[in-house]
Amino acid sequence: MTLSAASKTFKIPLKALKDLQRDNYLKMEPLTESDIHFLSCIRAIWCKEKYLQHQLARISAKKRYAIAIKAPMTRLEKWIFERYRRSKGTRLYIERVVSDIGSIFHIPDTPELRKTILRVRKRVYNTRSRIPFKHP
Repeated sequence: MTLSAASKTFKIPLKALKDLQRDNYLKMEPLTESDIHFLSCIRAIWCKEKYLQHQLARISAKKRYAIAIKAPMTRLEKWIFERYRRSKGTRLYIERVVSDIGSIFHIPDTPELRKTILRVRKRVYNTRSRIPFKHP
């Protein structure tokens, strides 16, 4: 069984399976019977609230907050988020961010890119107003 087939079968994200493989919890493809058994055990506890509570209890509140804020973002969105987060006190125009993205990521200026920037900027502004502690 391949990783992509295992991802569909066990409903575990492919990125998580690749991380498990990189950390040597899974063998190389094709997956062995022991790997398949391992994945079925993981699937039994994957995203179960009572197990997540135990895992999250071991992480500091500051780190949990950072994980929750950035988790569903792409690399570009994380970059935009950090760019706006670090610009406290100074005005950061969208034109500047678009030009920086063009030079760093080689992405042309499109209406979708501008929508993404606006969405992430709004997220940064919203998180600034409700942060219970300073950012790391």
